[in-house]
Amino acid sequence: MPQVVDKANLPERFPTNRHAAEFWEELGRTVATFGFLEEVLGKAIFAFTGTRSYSEDEVQQVYETWLSKLERALTDPLANLINEYEKSVKGHPEAII
Repeated sequence: MPQVVDKANLPERFPTNRHAAEFWEELGRTVATFGFLEEVLGKAIFAFTGTRSYSEDEVQQVYETWLSKLERALTDPLANLINEYEKSVKGHPEAII
């Protein structure tokens, strides 16, 4: 027999009722900050990989792998984005570190 939840008897603001509203606000801001950082890193990866020069021999191979790299830049977790950003900057011949 399936479990039934009596919504009328749940505490007010359930399931966030055990912490102050300030906690949930700060948690939301923290999550949003990480999301913003992921977005910025994705754009930076796009910029560094899309603006460097390639030889004629490299163009087709780079073009074929670029779409998957950009898709990962939009979906990868923060740690992977940081590593990809580092590789993108180091691989750009005109980047100033």
